[in-house]
Amino acid sequence: MASRCEDTLWWGLCDSLRRTATEAVCGTPDCDVEPTAGVTQQLLGGELPHALAHQLPEMQPLRELRKSAREFLTTSVAEFLDGEGLPRATLLPVLQPLFASWTRTRLLCRKLKKGCWSREAQEEYDWLLCQVIRLSRADGSQVFSADDAREWSPDLFATALEVDGDDGDCAAAHEMLPDSVVPHDAEFDKDDLPEPTVNSEWAGLAVLTPRWSKAAPKLTVAYGTDPFQIELECGREVLLSGPFHFDLTCDGQPVTVDDDEWDEQIWQSDDDCDLLELAIELSHGLRIERQLLMSREDHVLYLADCVLSENERERDFEFRWQLPLATGVRFQAEAETRDGLLVSSKPRAAIFPLALSEWRSDPHVGELAADVNRLTLTYRCRGRHFCCPLLLDLKPRRIVKDRTWRQLAVGEMLKVQPHDVAVGYRAQSGKDQWL
Repeated sequence: MASRCEDTLWWGLCDSLRRTATEAVCGTPDCDVEPTAGVTQQLLGGELPHALAHQLPEMQPLRELRKSAREFLTTSVAEFLDGEGLPRATLLPVLQPLFASWTRTRLLCRKLKKGCWSREAQEEYDWLLCQVIRLSRADGSQVFSADDAREWSPDLFATALEVDGDDGDCAAAHEMLPDSVVPHDAEFDKDDLPEPTVNSEWAGLAVLTPRWSKAAPKLTVAYGTDPFQIELECGREVLLSGPFHFDLTCDGQPVTVDDDEWDEQIWQSDDDCDLLELAIELSHGLRIERQLLMSREDHVLYLADCVLSENERERDFEFRWQLPLATGVRFQAEAETRDGLLVSSKPRAAIFPLALSEWRSDPHVGELAADVNRLTLTYRCRGRHFCCPLLLDLKPRRIVKDRTWRQLAVGEMLKVQPHDVAVGYRAQSGKDQWL
């Protein structure tokens, strides 16, 4: 611009940018602010000072901004990420611009002896690269993003991988992203792949999936946001995405949430399955324990809410789930039974409402139905506690076969237990069965 405008205008602009950057680096990074404001902090307090110092290194006042900007970015990374590169769930709407800003800043400063942040912050950024790959869909867009949202920039991924990617990052990108993203000279194999799943109570985020693959089923849960969000991708298509609501009445009275956060109770990830159990306190002396389980080999997803009461007397409950159907996905209910299929370009998942009677002609305690953009499961019962489960079969070749399920009697010391003490279910799809 120096060759295109008057000196006074150029110097005025330069001084204005310097003052803006100086004010920003004196602030304290805060991930609890509105997400867009958090990105603005990083643009002005992290990237802008380094960009000015890089473009105009002959100006001492601009060079001096680097030290403050380095401290600002180091603090920001520690504030925004969980220690292993996973961002807070509330930052998901701005993860793309946030990652882009940090990547540009890293690129500007890669030849500097001290870099743009501390060594610990650099390690976190390296992990963040793997996490953003994990939080990408098969089509290149980010989880929970709207249909018209931009895909991740291939140039952004390619740059990040070239500057800081290790063999594990390149292997994960090769499995999840377009081939053009992975550096041509990168050497890796499938043994370099990191664990496909992740969970962080601090971040309020979890990804449950059998393996790194565009076609594998993947459940992403954002339980650190209000409302709770869930996304299910299967066969390169998104089936569920958005807020996961529940409604509960007890003796005809609406039950409200007393806590503002879900607490992690169990996280288990092994060769058999990924299991996440969360809990939250409700009014009326009630508590929900939510179970989410993805099997590694069978490709079935089990979702259940167990509502537990401090009160020993029996009460009347009516419970309702609202699962968010992705655009273009519809629920195809069976004519005579209460199960059905989730269908997009073709059938992608079979759904078993385990707590309901299989046959519509049987007396029922609830219903599974859908409207334009949500799948609703309703369940009614009387007791002290109850469990409302849903089983999704995600294997395409199996879901078109005959399906059935039964509620089982659970005994202890040869005595059958009531449903508000213990429940059991058997589900069958083709020749495969699950208990």
